[in-house]
Amino acid sequence: LGTLVQEAYESSGAIREACFAGIQRQAGGIEEDCAAAIEASGLHLDARALALHTQAVLQGAFIIAKAAGSMEPAEQSLVHLKRYLALLFQRPVEGVTP
Repeated sequence: LGTLVQEAYESSGAIREACFAGIQRQAGGIEEDCAAAIEASGLHLDARALALHTQAVLQGAFIIAKAAGSMEPAEQSLVHLKRYLALLFQRPVEGVTP
């Protein structure tokens, strides 16, 4: 969806809107988990915005992996996302080397 919308966002409103709807659906899959983590931590954050941020990182990681011809940059991006979430929610990061 991220790759498609990059190519068509100016030329096709319908494609742009469909891509955004799909990205929002994907984000919706983790929005409840984000809301639960936010509530448990006592933070004042927008769960929907955090879920969309996660999708932005994932979509960007796919694009970088395609450009690099390797999944390694995407994997590193996901490690950084995991670190970010761990710092945000003040949790230790397991299984991630510095």
